[in-house]
Amino acid sequence: MKRYGIHLVTPAILSLAIIIGCFEQDGKDTTPPPPPELPPPTQPAPEEVAKEIEAGLQPLDDIASFELGITPELRDQLVGHLMTAKRNHDATEWGNKALMLVANGLEDRLEAARDNMHTDLVLFLCDLIEVLEPDNTKLPRFREWAKIQLERPIVKIVGWFEFEEPRHGEDEIYVLLEVYIPATGKIERPKVMEGEEFLGLKFHRIIGKKRGMVLEYLKTKDKFAVYGPGPRAAIRNADPNI
Repeated sequence: MKRYGIHLVTPAILSLAIIIGCFEQDGKDTTPPPPPELPPPTQPAPEEVAKEIEAGLQPLDDIASFELGITPELRDQLVGHLMTAKRNHDATEWGNKALMLVANGLEDRLEAARDNMHTDLVLFLCDLIEVLEPDNTKLPRFREWAKIQLERPIVKIVGWFEFEEPRHGEDEIYVLLEVYIPATGKIERPKVMEGEEFLGLKFHRIIGKKRGMVLEYLKTKDKFAVYGPGPRAAIRNADPNI
């Protein structure tokens, strides 16, 4: 019985040795080839990403046209939108470029808001830009401008006064004003002529035939227009060239 078992095992061992020897002789590698390399993922253009982000900032257009106010809900909405965009895109090169493009667009809006003396919008845009660029060096300067603007006297034209026989020429016209002083909460009622300075303002000229007046806020050298009395009296910061 023992011899019979040995005779059975021996041929099997010899067969295995022959097979191994053949592989060694051929020198062939039986390792399967690696899978083909996949092409790198397509990188989106920064401009496309920026456009998607800016789509969520569309309410800013309505704010700039005075069709929409800056409510706490709107503030939270747009700030949250930019915070999400930054989290999603600041890990890639193209994402960072897109965020920079969005920030540059907001800076353009900031310049326009300042030129139009839209103080509330200036402050709001500063908050939005800060989400994307916390170290932006323009923001302190624009915030300081807005702070000073909030202290600007609010002027309302009550009426006009002309002498029947002007003492200083035929163009001697006084504007009767009601001026609210934010710093003190008081209301002043001055009577001024072209060229006079009063309550931190300077009266430059009359618009048209007593349609309004062009004033300068002396702290910032900004000029603005006030119309009235009448239905246009509430219009402020209009084009002083009218």
